[in-house]
Amino acid sequence: MKILNKFSYLVLVFVASVFLLSCGSDEEIEKTEQELFTINISDTWSAKTVVVDNIAIEGFDNFTLTVGDGTYSTTNGNGLWPASGSWSFSNSGITSITRDDAIVMSVNLIDDNNLEISFTYDLSGGRVAGVNDNFVFSLTAL
Repeated sequence: MKILNKFSYLVLVFVASVFLLSCGSDEEIEKTEQELFTINISDTWSAKTVVVDNIAIEGFDNFTLTVGDGTYSTTNGNGLWPASGSWSFSNSGITSITRDDAIVMSVNLIDDNNLEISFTYDLSGGRVAGVNDNFVFSLTAL
């Protein structure tokens, strides 16, 4: 009987140990608003429309923007978008980002498939004379 009690005690200790070890924290580390936003915009996007100063313009039919965690790449940026670069949030929110060429952009994730990016582009450096306009890129996920 003593052996059975010792055995029962050992089994009880073993079961309790397994139970306590399995009760570790299952909580995921919560992501910040910026991390979640980055995940949501990380995709390849194509231009639906491009508007400059409230007028739709042509020339961006084959434009694509691929967004990653602090990086981007483009095709057919037509001088407004470098082929690749980096970006960071401009403030503690998620509505403003700054490209590595110092262009500040407003970003609006409309839904999982639609993104709107607006910015003022100043080409006073001489590449294209007289262009200092407000651009709005309406993009759709590919």
